[in-house]
Amino acid sequence: MVSLHDLLNRGYFPKELPPPFDTSSYALAISSNIATIPRSFLEAPSAEYSSYNLARAGTLRRRLSVLNPIPYFKLCHEIQTRWPKIDAEIKKTPLAGMSEIPIGGTGRAVASSTLHAFTSLRAASRATARFLLRADISRFYHSVYTHAIPWAAHGKISAKADHSARLYGNVLDTCARKCQDNQTLGLPIGPDTSFILSELVLSVVDQILLRKIKRLNGFRHIDDYELCFDTRSEAEEALAALQEALTEFELALNPSKTQIYELPIPLEKPWASELRG
Repeated sequence: MVSLHDLLNRGYFPKELPPPFDTSSYALAISSNIATIPRSFLEAPSAEYSSYNLARAGTLRRRLSVLNPIPYFKLCHEIQTRWPKIDAEIKKTPLAGMSEIPIGGTGRAVASSTLHAFTSLRAASRATARFLLRADISRFYHSVYTHAIPWAAHGKISAKADHSARLYGNVLDTCARKCQDNQTLGLPIGPDTSFILSELVLSVVDQILLRKIKRLNGFRHIDDYELCFDTRSEAEEALAALQEALTEFELALNPSKTQIYELPIPLEKPWASELRG
């Protein structure tokens, strides 16, 4: 089970920050005094987050976020409280998943379960296929609508009919917005809470896709899909179904990174194999 302490300790800062940036004392102070935290702290107002533009070689900078510690604590507290429901929904996806990382693992509280199995997953899915659909969601974290959280958790119709705290998705939606000055568009890039909430949304996208395309051979890593098919027409049908499923949550595919390839193609770039050797 994802714990409040782990989210505060290993899920607060973006993973790109070097080890000297640490929140272990913050996590210890909160978790050891959780019973005496005043109600005013739990009902904290919204706050802006601090941004940092990460330089990346040969491409655009990436905007990372460091959240205000008070609304971030509230979001983590609600995620821990509602974890059984969140975890049950995420585990319904046929394509991806999320792993809770033990201390000393990747340094994070949670991570994509496909992270360390790219090559083997690619090899297994491509072994008997002729065509590969690669798809990427356009500006994923920047374009996730926070209201999509209750839509995914309870269904769009039910969530739109009931905006109260009776639905845990509405509570998570409110907490997520308070972390970014009540902004409804986008999730901050960096904290593990954004990954958890995005998995909650995309797990439902995966389920919708499975209802439309009965046989899915492939996987998803965060917002990147790799699906394999016997014919090009099947791949094109899956592409249309994926676009339609994403539209339910106001998301769209990135046309420059979405393409159908005829197999075989290399599992990875040559330089990666050379470095590994």
